[in-house]
Amino acid sequence: MWNLKSAEGSAWQLGLGAVTVALVTGCGGSSGGGGSSGGSDEGDEQEQASAEGIWRGTFTEEGVGTFDAQGLFYDGRVFAISEEAGVIYAGEYSVTGDLVDAEVRAYEINGWYFADAVLEGTVIPSESMNLGFETSLDTEGTVSLDYDTQYDQPSDTAMIEGMWRYDEPGYEAVVTIDGLGDFSAQDTEGCVYSGGARSLNPDKNLYSVDMTVELCGNLNGDYTGFAALLDEPGMGEILQIVVSNQDAIVFRPLQPVD
Repeated sequence: MWNLKSAEGSAWQLGLGAVTVALVTGCGGSSGGGGSSGGSDEGDEQEQASAEGIWRGTFTEEGVGTFDAQGLFYDGRVFAISEEAGVIYAGEYSVTGDLVDAEVRAYEINGWYFADAVLEGTVIPSESMNLGFETSLDTEGTVSLDYDTQYDQPSDTAMIEGMWRYDEPGYEAVVTIDGLGDFSAQDTEGCVYSGGARSLNPDKNLYSVDMTVELCGNLNGDYTGFAALLDEPGMGEILQIVVSNQDAIVFRPLQPVD
């Protein structure tokens, strides 16, 4: 599950795959929550849109190609992931009216930071989001996302209680989550993980995650992020977790242990 690695190779061979969900420094303005932002006169009131939710779609980098995109926007924080491109972006966003602005850091999936990006565009709440981006590597492109209604499913720590596993050739991690959402894990590389997952809203499919890594060399430290229960084609039910700090990021789909 955790298996963090360092980033290697050309950043944009990796692509901007992070521009999907599941975010860095705030852009100012209001957060991505709902509600309205009014002026001093009623006629000056501007309806405040919300970018909150799980989103799926594609991003296109000019001169490179089009890749899958999966993103999470919540309370000013964003994570954007592309498994095809092997990249995650993590940072912060703001919404003014229906305009979305974000500043993010790019990481190799389960690896290290390698670039920055600025995104801006528009959102139709619970429907679609269209953004353009520019990166610190002088590349640019567009992102097209549709709202994933799985975000509208309920959440409760009882729903994620149990044992979960991630494995790949030569690597395995097993995670145990109790009824309060507290968890512990250890992987085949000897790294030890502990923390907690908490439902943010019983009517929305999203959990906050705090995690501490120990006995893992330079990867030791505290991480924060989110988790969601998703039904993924070819995998069935997974608990998808993405957490980060200023140096590294972890993204893994966990499958239940029967």
